[in-house]
Amino acid sequence: SDESRELEEWAAASSANRALLQRISDPDQLGADLSLLEESRSNIFARLQAGIPELEEEQMKQAPVVHRIHFLRRGFMKYAAAILLLIAVGSVIWITTNKKEEKTDQRTATSNTDILPGGNRASLTLADGSVILLDSTTNGTIAQQGNTSIEKLGNGQIRYNSVHGANTTMNNTMRTPRGGQFQLTLPDGTRVWLNAASSLTYPVAFTGVERKVTVTGEAYFEIARDARRPFLVDIDGKSLVHVLGTSFNVNAYDNEQSINTTLLDGSIQVKASTQTVLLKPGQQSMQTGGNITIDQHADTDRAIAWKNGKFDFNGLSLPAIMRQLERWYDIDVQFNGPPSKEVFKGRLTRDLTLSQVLDILGNMEVRYRLEGRTLILL
Repeated sequence: SDESRELEEWAAASSANRALLQRISDPDQLGADLSLLEESRSNIFARLQAGIPELEEEQMKQAPVVHRIHFLRRGFMKYAAAILLLIAVGSVIWITTNKKEEKTDQRTATSNTDILPGGNRASLTLADGSVILLDSTTNGTIAQQGNTSIEKLGNGQIRYNSVHGANTTMNNTMRTPRGGQFQLTLPDGTRVWLNAASSLTYPVAFTGVERKVTVTGEAYFEIARDARRPFLVDIDGKSLVHVLGTSFNVNAYDNEQSINTTLLDGSIQVKASTQTVLLKPGQQSMQTGGNITIDQHADTDRAIAWKNGKFDFNGLSLPAIMRQLERWYDIDVQFNGPPSKEVFKGRLTRDLTLSQVLDILGNMEVRYRLEGRTLILL
């Protein structure tokens, strides 16, 4: 058809156009990208229609796709999602506003270098204090701890292989920096996903009547079931999670308002000071000091979005969103004045560059200035 041919001609015009077309042709990716625009879609269309007549000749050259917008006016609504995404990420279309100075103020970057998203980066501290940088170590056996070997796998994972009857009191610690994440499989088969700026300390072989690890920051656990030996998660000495076999997420960053433990499957017991609560699937405990409250209908998708390669901003304030960006992009965020009390809604993939995320937030009237690795909210 004519519209299909025109779209293909546009995609062939540059590698950037081709990459963007591939992105919006992926239903899962498109759903994630468009969800952030759910509440502002009509506003974006209004800005699109109002902005087209104001595009100057030079701006038209910078935005070769603009002349294709007649797709919308001819009724080809299946391209609406594509154009929304182009607007959102600021890759091809530059929509002007009535006040160019305000637009420039809203999004200003003093650095020409984009900030890339985080990735599989972590360090492993062995029992003797030596440190292995996991992101620069080749795959295969990387260390031996007693009768337990440590194997690095592909895609940011390590695995502990313990022989039957291994008996050792050695502990290892995995640490992720800001902008890092990693996975590990413990000697009992328990799998752990470690988010940015987090740590996990654990024995290289589980002995005795319990399995105990210590976590800081954020981690997702899939516990290997062992009715004889409960699994204990010490949350930086502030809380204790008692597990038999289950899947749950712990968010215990120091700069968050509470320690949140979210249960997806099974049953866990959370203890703080003298208070103990039992969680059922779909519930979340929120601990502030020694006090624990329970969210009976927690947003479990949001709790583990990071583990699935997503940002989930549903119901979050701007400061809460910025704390996530700080950890993943290894940046510092400053607020010039009191932060907005607005609550946001939407999801993004964590493989976007910082400028792509900021372009999307800019379309939601978030005003900012980027100076090096410092993001200033105006």
